[in-house]
Amino acid sequence: KKQGHWSNYPVTALTRICRNFPGCKGFDAVLASDLPGAAGMSSSSAIVCAMFIALDTVNKITTSKRFKQQLPTREEFYEYLGCIENGSSKGDLTGDTGVGTFGGSEDHTAIMACQKGKLHAFSYCPTKLQSII
Repeated sequence: KKQGHWSNYPVTALTRICRNFPGCKGFDAVLASDLPGAAGMSSSSAIVCAMFIALDTVNKITTSKRFKQQLPTREEFYEYLGCIENGSSKGDLTGDTGVGTFGGSEDHTAIMACQKGKLHAFSYCPTKLQSII
């Protein structure tokens, strides 16, 4: 890893997911952005979510017995994505150093739960869907 470099985000996410869900096959990816660094636009959370979606597309992680046992609800899955970024463990899914930020799962929840034309209200610690408008 390069200290303080944006490439830490996909590398950290992919390494953690593959360690937590062994047997993952890789894929080729290109990431591009014109966002300024540290712009506060949740781009780090978006990268973590995108890397999970890509790995899941190739490896069907969300249909695995381990995923269903460790992350039985969508809310627990959103919390796990936050743990990937901040390095915390989620149940038996062991964490590590993360990417150097220490946030929660709010951005990850917003990214993964969003639906066009609907407003989702969540509470946190633990993450829980309160209502959909």
